[in-house]
Amino acid sequence: MKYRYTLEELGQISRRILISYWTLLFIATHIPLWFVHMDVPKDSDKLAHFLGYGGLMFCLRGWQWVAAQQSDIQEQIENQNGNRKRYTLWFAVLVLMVYSVLDELLQIPVYRHADLHDAIADWVGLVIGAIAFYLSRPWIVRLFLVSPLETEAASE
Repeated sequence: MKYRYTLEELGQISRRILISYWTLLFIATHIPLWFVHMDVPKDSDKLAHFLGYGGLMFCLRGWQWVAAQQSDIQEQIENQNGNRKRYTLWFAVLVLMVYSVLDELLQIPVYRHADLHDAIADWVGLVIGAIAFYLSRPWIVRLFLVSPLETEAASE
């Protein structure tokens, strides 16, 4: 199994991880508690919300970062220096904050309850997930991304 990838391969992998994670998070937050036969303590789900949305932000920022790197390379190839749309941290925060509110409201029809404290835990998780990606990005790049020098050496 390969463990170092080109930017294009890393883009595909990060997109698949994001879609899979987001789908699993949606399913997990919409399964009625009576269906899984779980009695959960009153505020125990706050940690799950925090970790779930932190992971979602981490995955989204990873995909955005790879997409931005690919865009930068394409721009250099085409010698364009004009205005281009960049996916930013603020876009990710806005999208996921709106999604977290909708997620809480969509739990009502499946016999769960919407809770402001859950939404706050989601939002704190978003911030921590963004910080975690920012801090771990150099290691992720070093571990998984093939450097341009390695690519040139492999082609010779």
